[in-house]
Amino acid sequence: DIFQKAVPDMAFRGKTYLADAMLSVAALHLRSQEPTDKALVQASHAYSASALAAYVETLNSGITAGNAEALFLTASLIAFQATAQRIFIKDDTETTGNDGASRYTTPMAWFHAF
Repeated sequence: DIFQKAVPDMAFRGKTYLADAMLSVAALHLRSQEPTDKALVQASHAYSASALAAYVETLNSGITAGNAEALFLTASLIAFQATAQRIFIKDDTETTGNDGASRYTTPMAWFHAF
């Protein structure tokens, strides 16, 4: 019930970073169902970037009793997103069809579980 009601309620009451993190994970999940849908790739990345930007801005303003839960939940979703998107690394680093140039490849081996 927490992720069905409490977390969305919190997200839609002004915690946009939490809403964007939820939408980023949702787009990633949909992408797992439709791996070739480029719109889902863009949505997942766009919501992730938006969540991170707002999250950092809020962190820089300070953790308070009013934002601590939302920041914790957002951090959890960011960590999940970063881990779960690893299944798409090969798809995201393939060459483009237009010019044959490779995209930047994130050195994922640097980010491993301890």
